[in-house]
Amino acid sequence: MRVPYSWLKEFVPHLSASPEEVAEALTMAGLEVEGLEDAYDYLDRVVVGEVFEVLPHPRQEHLSLCLVRAGEKTYRVVCGAPNVAPGIKAPLALPGAVLFEGQEIIPTTIKGELSEAVLCSAAELGLDGDENGLMILPSSLATGLDLREALSLKDPVLELGITPNRGDCLSILGVAREVAAIFDLDLTIPPRPAPPQGDEVTQLAQVNIEEPDLCYRYAARVVRGVKIAPSPLWLKRRLKAVGIRPINNIVDITNYILFEVGQPLHAFDLQRLSEGRIIVRRARPGEAIITLDGVERRLDEETLVIADPKGPVAIAGVMGGAETEITEETQEVLIESACFNPLSIRRTSQKLRLSSESSYRFERGTDPETVILGLERAASLMGELAGGQIVAGLIDVYPRPAKERKVLLRASRLKRLLGEDIPIKLAANLLERLRIKTHLEEEGLRAHIPSFRHDLSIEADLIEEVARLYGYGLIATGFPTARLEAEAEGDERRLQRRLRSTLVGMGLSEIISYSFISERWLDLLRLAPDDPRRKVVKILNPLSEDQAIMRPSLVPCLLEVARRNIFRGNPHLKLFEIGKIFIDEGQELPHEETMVAGLLTGYIRPESCHEPPREGDFFDLKGLVEGILSALKVKAKLMPQSSQPYLRPGVSMEVVSNQKVIGYLGEVAPYLREALDLDSPLYIFELSFDELVSLYRPVVRFRPLPRYPATTRDLAIVVSQTIPAADILMAIKALDVPYLEEVFIFDVYQGKNIPQGYRSLGLRFIYRAPDRTLTDEEVNEIQKDLTEKILAQFKARIR
Repeated sequence: MRVPYSWLKEFVPHLSASPEEVAEALTMAGLEVEGLEDAYDYLDRVVVGEVFEVLPHPRQEHLSLCLVRAGEKTYRVVCGAPNVAPGIKAPLALPGAVLFEGQEIIPTTIKGELSEAVLCSAAELGLDGDENGLMILPSSLATGLDLREALSLKDPVLELGITPNRGDCLSILGVAREVAAIFDLDLTIPPRPAPPQGDEVTQLAQVNIEEPDLCYRYAARVVRGVKIAPSPLWLKRRLKAVGIRPINNIVDITNYILFEVGQPLHAFDLQRLSEGRIIVRRARPGEAIITLDGVERRLDEETLVIADPKGPVAIAGVMGGAETEITEETQEVLIESACFNPLSIRRTSQKLRLSSESSYRFERGTDPETVILGLERAASLMGELAGGQIVAGLIDVYPRPAKERKVLLRASRLKRLLGEDIPIKLAANLLERLRIKTHLEEEGLRAHIPSFRHDLSIEADLIEEVARLYGYGLIATGFPTARLEAEAEGDERRLQRRLRSTLVGMGLSEIISYSFISERWLDLLRLAPDDPRRKVVKILNPLSEDQAIMRPSLVPCLLEVARRNIFRGNPHLKLFEIGKIFIDEGQELPHEETMVAGLLTGYIRPESCHEPPREGDFFDLKGLVEGILSALKVKAKLMPQSSQPYLRPGVSMEVVSNQKVIGYLGEVAPYLREALDLDSPLYIFELSFDELVSLYRPVVRFRPLPRYPATTRDLAIVVSQTIPAADILMAIKALDVPYLEEVFIFDVYQGKNIPQGYRSLGLRFIYRAPDRTLTDEEVNEIQKDLTEKILAQFKARIR
């Protein structure tokens, strides 16, 4: 942001500090001044020249051949000025100079005669004076002297680096507010003109906002009878000082207001606007627009456009369209002054790779209350500089007026954060200087945030404002102190540590993978369309297609790690991971759940000279899951046949607790192994760690080692294959059999003498009394009663 010092002083007329002092003060207050230039730097190759001989041009009647002395060197110049004469002194632009309108001076031949330099008029140099002849300089000036030094031409320009949160400082008025506050001076705000009021404008133009969430306010005025012409020199000079190229009086006025008060404007040729109607809406599918830079741009439904009944005439907040631009034939102008959603403008600008001075400001947030000020000043200037007549009436569509924001600043918080005892009344005075109205309360002060300060929303923001205006250098240096206390370890952290220890003790290695996966995994796993894991969180700017979504399961990460290891010659793997998954449930934030998952493939027992190697199988996996449940003291059943589509049918189970599925385990389906180009069987499990934590019962009971011997009984029964062995074991434990210490299956048999569809299960029962040795008669009686109940409940028979 370029701020000419002379323009700044119009807003702060009592400013006496030098440009260097202003730059230092702004930097110390948080607005970094990156450089200090001069608005007349373009005159660095223009010097005082003395004409000592004038001859007529041999081939052109109205041209002269002049010999001009500049210091010790003489230049041959072809000149057409009527007031050129021997003995005068005038500005001489040397080779390499660039004039006010951008013309570069190079030696050239004019009608067959060499011209090495250019004698200049005041207008060519951007200075006040006669445009029709040379600028005559005082004869007392030394020839060859730099013109800036000779005429004391100086207008310092401050180059500010404005941070994204300070969009209010992207104007002369915004910077002037800061300067007035820093130096505690009065601020002169540009007066709001009073154009004619009425409703005549509604007969010429109408405005309709279809997207109030994207366009907060849209105001317009109409100016008739304008004459398109070059802008006056003062306006051109102002625009050039801030880095803008003058175009014509109408466009230059909109740019002038943009830099003066920070309100972006756009001028439409009203006669080329269909029906004089403005519609603020989203672009429709397939729509396109040719923008002012001559490029056709395809629009999508996320782009906000300014349209008439025929189609888009501007990309809202970014750039106008060529169809309604101001041309030499323009006679009626509709001035747009609006306030748009910053996020919408930023997305459009980035998507189209199109940026402008307007979009730069809208992206950072403009003041909805400056919309009318900027519009009225532009209309007034167009009437003054373009000879236009302002049509009576103002269109102002403001569907959702901005609400006043109030923030409480507590005296105790102010002292705590700054470490300085700043009186609350002084803090109120400092904020008032920043145009933030305040009133004192018991706790501190209540600040009314002005509409142009989008960056102020919480108490800490106000404290920062107080600190930077009070002066960072005046705040005493101190060392922060903080109490360090170890946080008590909760169930979740303790169980996670225990789970890791258990799995590592079982021979597994922990992996930590990225939370991003490829979207193709959703199809590879054959997830159903209504599966919650299909509701993924997509990454807006993924590093690659392989990291396009947040993972809804840990399984893809385990399979990807296994695949990479196997391809690199490491086929024997026992892995686990504890991490979060993410599901989009339509809320502001996605649902996050901590899971634990594991994978086995290859040898479960390595090759050695003592025993042959053994490959892991489903029962090893089942033992891992049972070990997890035991270590975390979670009561759960393993039910046959999981519904997961990527597990092999018949070789899978679900983990169920309180009739709720909390996980699953099984062998990876052959189709998935083939898709991953893997030959060896893979076994995986995935459990909800959050559910395991909720099921954890931290009650630990200790009992002494048994003093009396145990008695065992074996029972072989024939039951249907459809009955899970786990159901039989759980049914036995539910009977609360006296003295039964343990029961387990020691044998499973299918084959000769066993009917088709049945199998033989060998059950071993261990009985023990805590206070004596049990007799055979006691055990036999208990065993007989138990056997009868088992046979009846499961329709089994003794083998």
